[in-house]
Amino acid sequence: MATHICVAPSDLVQCLSAVTTSPDATGQRFLRLPHPRTNAPSLFLAPDQPGASTSKTASSTILEVQSISPDASRSWFTSDDQVVGDGKLVVFTPIDPLFLLLPIMSTIAPTNSATPAQFRPLEDIFEDAANKLSQSSSEQHPEGIASEDVLFFGRLGCVVDAMRRLCDVKEITEDIIVYRFSQSVLLPQLQAKVARLSDPVAFGSFRSLARGLAKDGLGVEAGAEKEGLRELARTKGACETLSQYLPAEVYEALLASYDFTALDAHLKALAAADDSASAVITQGKENVDESGAKAKAKDAKGGKKGGKGGAGSRGIQQLAKANVQGMAKLSSFFTKKDKAAA
Repeated sequence: MATHICVAPSDLVQCLSAVTTSPDATGQRFLRLPHPRTNAPSLFLAPDQPGASTSKTASSTILEVQSISPDASRSWFTSDDQVVGDGKLVVFTPIDPLFLLLPIMSTIAPTNSATPAQFRPLEDIFEDAANKLSQSSSEQHPEGIASEDVLFFGRLGCVVDAMRRLCDVKEITEDIIVYRFSQSVLLPQLQAKVARLSDPVAFGSFRSLARGLAKDGLGVEAGAEKEGLRELARTKGACETLSQYLPAEVYEALLASYDFTALDAHLKALAAADDSASAVITQGKENVDESGAKAKAKDAKGGKKGGKGGAGSRGIQQLAKANVQGMAKLSSFFTKKDKAAA
């Protein structure tokens, strides 16, 4: 059996440990589902009992499974003096099922954007999506997406709850509930995530995002007068972070829901200033190169090669005044000597 080194939430570790000791404990199941942004088949870990619980615990949370492979051959040494030959690192991170529902809902969306989507029961939505995804994935990706995984995903309790956060919902009867995807319902959910991520404390905990602010001249050192622009930059940075799990059309709609006019003007002015500075540096280099070329041309035309216009260096002028009468010429040392007569 293959062994891998993993980084996982502590709740998952406890859940897996319970499965090995108690036959009644809830296990986990791997699912291959379309990635929210790329639609490529991706691996996720879900609870093994659909609808068992909707609380935010390891038994109900969906985890994204990512493998980080080293750039060269590596191994792991464990605490029990074992060696794991596979040097990759497997990371399990919680993911909101709302993101995973986006490619599924887009699969069953009307091909004509002018045609409104219809209200449909949950079972119909996932059966239709499962058929279409299994067919399209077999054509585009060899590993494919199994219809069983999509159907199992649709029965999870956390997924049923997430459907209410991106769909219009109608309760026909107590047992019949129908759903219809609605961007007006989805956008406030995404904006709430942007607000939490753009909070100064949360945003500053990500060093890459904080460095982006400083690069745009909006770091803490910029002062309080730039706080308005700084807030816009944090909001846009949060949107860009969320875009890693959003289809392109949803990301564009999210950006359009904010007014980044002032931030865009600031970034444009910053880019123009950088271009001007680069132009000055380039012009300075060209002037130096041109001056050097002129100086070399003057030397070549002047005294270095015996031209009339060259004055020569001080050492050459002193040598010219030296008395060389009676001295052998330098060329005499390199002439062929005559052989002595026999």
